[in-house]
Amino acid sequence: VDVDVDVTDPLADHGFVRVWASLVHRSHILCLLCRGQHCDGVASDAVLQAKVLSLVPRWLLPDPALLEQRAFTAARLVPLTTFFCKRFKCSAGGAVGEGLSMRERLAVCFDADPFLGGQEDVSVLFAALCRSLGLQTRLVRVVDPVAKTPKKALEAYRASQRNPRAGDDNGDGGGSEDVQVVEDDEVTVVVDNTKKGRAKGGKRSYGEWNLCDAKEVKTKGKKAGNGQRNRESGASSSSSSTRFWVEVCFHTPEGMVWESVDPVCGLSGDAGKYKRDGGLCIAFRKGRWKDVTQRYASDYHGSRRAIDWKWWQDTSFGLQCNEEEELGREGQNGQKGEDALLEERVVAQMKANWPKTLAAAKVHPYYVLHRHLRKNQALQPKPTFLGKFIGGEPLYLRSEVQDLRTRTGWERQGRKVREEEIPKPAKESSPANGSGGRKPPVLYGEWQTDRIVLEEGVIPRNSYGNVLVPPMVKQLPPGLSHLAVPPFICRALKKDGKIADFAEAVAGFDQSYGGARRPKLEGVVVLEQDQAAVVDSFLDWQFERAAAARRKRLLSGERTWRKLLRTLIKRKELREAYVLPKPGATPPVTASTSKADVVVVVGGAKAEIEEL
Repeated sequence: VDVDVDVTDPLADHGFVRVWASLVHRSHILCLLCRGQHCDGVASDAVLQAKVLSLVPRWLLPDPALLEQRAFTAARLVPLTTFFCKRFKCSAGGAVGEGLSMRERLAVCFDADPFLGGQEDVSVLFAALCRSLGLQTRLVRVVDPVAKTPKKALEAYRASQRNPRAGDDNGDGGGSEDVQVVEDDEVTVVVDNTKKGRAKGGKRSYGEWNLCDAKEVKTKGKKAGNGQRNRESGASSSSSSTRFWVEVCFHTPEGMVWESVDPVCGLSGDAGKYKRDGGLCIAFRKGRWKDVTQRYASDYHGSRRAIDWKWWQDTSFGLQCNEEEELGREGQNGQKGEDALLEERVVAQMKANWPKTLAAAKVHPYYVLHRHLRKNQALQPKPTFLGKFIGGEPLYLRSEVQDLRTRTGWERQGRKVREEEIPKPAKESSPANGSGGRKPPVLYGEWQTDRIVLEEGVIPRNSYGNVLVPPMVKQLPPGLSHLAVPPFICRALKKDGKIADFAEAVAGFDQSYGGARRPKLEGVVVLEQDQAAVVDSFLDWQFERAAAARRKRLLSGERTWRKLLRTLIKRKELREAYVLPKPGATPPVTASTSKADVVVVVGGAKAEIEEL
């Protein structure tokens, strides 16, 4: 038997590789989100919260009256954070409780003295402690997925093979013979003395950066450097290593403010807001999550390029938590202030980082050059002069760039070009190649249009006498309704004077035989005040139609029964005439008796039909 085997390498197909890399990128994001939600669920466990709270000295616990009055401030959390940082230590060695679930691993770590766990474990325990005290707490995790392009994904894979420990996302570590525990007055850290995790000439691994945040500890008899200087440098170094921290909500006169706390190095407030060069910062709370990347990203729009942003927006829409519902009505102002603050931070970041080259100006989200506008774009009249130039060409605000459309295009958006603006288009596009001498479309800007307003009792129509409805247009003008009703009903109502006006609705176009496009008519468009009359008339017509169909069905059944009974009677008559009766058989039925039976059988149906 000959068997054909396809030995073609699928990775040789560049199209397949791109799709495969994109799917892996998206799957990795979803897996990291699920991991974050799982950690948030562990931090909400009442047993774990009670266990962590039992280790805190009584004199460090906050006054319950302050919590009830919402007067607990970020400064009062500092002693508790310092104690937690000394009690729970972070390791950078091998995994602790490898192969166990998070709850089982935390139970193993609790039995050890001192506690030794990874960044993820320490952050989950601190979130559980804050929640046990009644503080609104969010667990923040960095979602840094694999690259979405094959080339970058391959480079990252090769780098992880050269330095396996550099790719440890969770920071879950356990002790080894080369792990040293160092304590000082501020923080307790665990330093890994091994060099096998560092490639020759390469950078420090994730664990080494993480453990030198608060104090640069040098092993093998070398003295430590200045603690204060290294603490400042630690905040910047942790920007590339810290992947888990906590946000705590505090009530201030200005509203509700979320303060970030890093339980690993004991930093909070501005010191805990580590700048991120890539990935997403997702905050988890009560099984929901919120994207807070704008607060921590050093270049927010630059970091978006590493994410499949269009897919991320479509996926996250409607799934992110709404703090107005989570925190109650008193948190509405705080939630609005948080979103506005994040947006203002991004805008200020974009303003300060104005482009210096043409390539940077082409993709900049805040500034734009006139040469980079598309054919269907233009600046609004009297644009803002910024005083910034690139090669003698002035920069403009991208928010002042508007899309241009034809008159039909603006009608689909519910707007109409003013009559005095028709001879003065914003731009006349150049004819495309192969246009066959056709006149190029004339484009208008939004500033040359007005919103379509209904006249008294008249529905605005296009040049063909009908009205475009969604999805052909964004929405109908206010005061109009689209009904799936046959046009003849509205035609009869208008003839009787029961409605003012109506028009047939066009919901799209069908490709007919021969390539011609025909409009797809679906229902009618009526005024809102005439909607009830049209619906009532349509329901009456449907009731009459159903009653007529029932009468027709009953009459058809009566005719069928009559035909069947006549056939049976005729068969009996023929049997009596040509076939001898069998011994013991019943006497034959006469024709007169059979006709009476027919009247009895169909009488009920006949009476019911006459009633209808």
